[in-house]
Formats: sequence, structure tokens, C-alpha cells
Amino acid sequence: MASASRLVSLALCLCLGAALHAAPRGAHAARAFFVFGDSLVDNGNNNYLLSEYAQVLARLHDLGARRVLVQGVGPIGCVPAELALHSADGACDPELQRAAEMYNPRLMALLADLNARLGAGGDPVFVGVNTHRIHNDFIDDPRAYGFQTATEACCGQGRFNGLGLCTVMSSLCADRDAYVFWDNFHPTERANRLIVQQFMYGTTDYIAPVNLSTVLAMDLRKQQLRT
Repeated sequence: MASASRLVSLALCLCLGAALHAAPRGAHAARAFFVFGDSLVDNGNNNYLLSEYAQVLARLHDLGARRVLVQGVGPIGCVPAELALHSADGACDPELQRAAEMYNPRLMALLADLNARLGAGGDPVFVGVNTHRIHNDFIDDPRAYGFQTATEACCGQGRFNGLGLCTVMSSLCADRDAYVFWDNFHPTERANRLIVQQFMYGTTDYIAPVNLSTVLAMDLRKQQLRT
């Protein structure tokens, strides 16, 4: 148990969050994703975000981090908060989805480059999670995973229960396990458990270059060789 605790304590999880703003959409809405740069309509600003992220990850390595789990951006266009404001029929926002789809492959390429430079003998420092793919499995076919809906939150108010936070005044579902989303942004406990299963045992479609069970086995072998 002590060995397992030590191994788990070496894993550092970085989650990159994307803020969703309740701003009007339309012909005059600026397409600025994640960060603001020189231009209000420059999707290439994502490149600046990655360059900054590369420096942060390299600095973590310099400080001694040797196992870092890095999550990409999830389906930010499909959360109930977004649907409540901008979706007529529960369809995901294509612009926000496109932003995540642009960013995530570049993040994985960045992690592969960092591992090539900083890893030793194929031993990865950075493990990347395709959060977008994991969540999209639920969203595309919720019933295949035992959910009734992936558009409406269990707790909230307004359309899709996506307006505001979950409070004592909110509309509360009868069975949270039937919902992908607990509130306007966050998955339910059951959805999170399925997500973590992909962290632990998923294929390279979901987590790369190896899953966490493989990482823990590698570290356990190294520890056994030292003792």
C-alpha cells in the first residue's frame, strides 16, 4: 500500500480549463478562442497558448516532475451552460467544438516532442489525455453508456438545466446516474468514474503514449529493481 501511495503521489495532473462567456453570438461576434492576441479574430492565438504551455511543462520537468498527466480541452461547445444560451435543439456549438479540435492535436504533438527531448529510453514524462474524445463518446451515444441524456444537467434551472449554479432552488433530477452532466459544466460522479477508467486502461485513442496502469507498472518495476 505504501509503494502504491508513493507511485500515485508522483503523478501530477494538469487540467487546462476553458472559460465560457455568456456573450451574444452572431455575425459580429469575434472568434477569439482561449486567449487574446494581436487580433480579435485570430484562431492562431492557440499557437501562443501552446508555446506558453510548453515552457510551463518544461519548467515542471526542471523542478523534478517525472510523471505529468496533461488533459486536453473537452467538448466545451456541448456543456449545458452553452446549450442553454445558444442551442435551439441541443446541438453542440460548432465554433467552440472546432476550437477544441484545433487545439487538442497540437497539444498531443507538443507532449510527444517534450517526451522525445526530456524522456529517457522511451520512458514518458508527459501523458496526454484526449478529454474531447472521452466526453464525446458519452455525448454522441449516451444510452450506450447507460445514460438517458447528455444535454440536460441533473441540477440547475432554465433550458437544459444549464443556467446558473446548482442551488437549493434548482430543479433536481431523480437519478443523477442517468445524466452525463451534474450541473451546467461538470460531469456526474458516474460519468467521472467512466472517464477515469479511460485514464487507467484506455487505448492510445484516449490516452497517449501509454495509459496510467502501464505507467504505474513501469514505475513499480523500476522501484523493485532499486531494492
